[in-house]
Amino acid sequence: MNNPFDRRKSYKNRDKALAEAWKKSSGRVPSGRRAVPLDGVSSVDPFDEAVWAYHEKNDIKPLMAFVASDRLSSLSSDQRHSLSSLIELLHALGQSRRPGKPGGKHTRWNNSNYIAAYLVEQRLTVWKKTTGRRYVSHEQKQKVVDEIISEMKGWALTQRKRPPQRRRVLELLREPKNRRL
Repeated sequence: MNNPFDRRKSYKNRDKALAEAWKKSSGRVPSGRRAVPLDGVSSVDPFDEAVWAYHEKNDIKPLMAFVASDRLSSLSSDQRHSLSSLIELLHALGQSRRPGKPGGKHTRWNNSNYIAAYLVEQRLTVWKKTTGRRYVSHEQKQKVVDEIISEMKGWALTQRKRPPQRRRVLELLREPKNRRL
């Protein structure tokens, strides 16, 4: 049988060797600065730089800025914005939270009522632009809410969880945007 302390020591040695190999392969020096080539021009890719900042410093802003920039030319601006929001959401899900009751803004997207409220808001914005009106009547808003709820009933999200409730969606639409989105 191996001694548990020997095993721990071998794991630590392996981790140190992997960390050193990673630092060498990514062009980083142990101080955390990038090694600059002799010609003075950095050969580090901006994506690699953003991933490094996220991995080493837990700083997600450079990665979100890279995704939102025009460097991903195959994606439309809406797709880049959605991908940036998804990265931010996944980052929030991975962060440790204070002890106590779980929750927070990032968990709202697991609730079908919040998703329905977001979709209704988007559809009403399009309706305002196409009709040229500034205000939406209560009847029109209820009609759109009913349409969204009927569309969402076929979604896998609403089959696993409770489908959106009309009353709650209308309540969410009356609340300020920063409380629901």
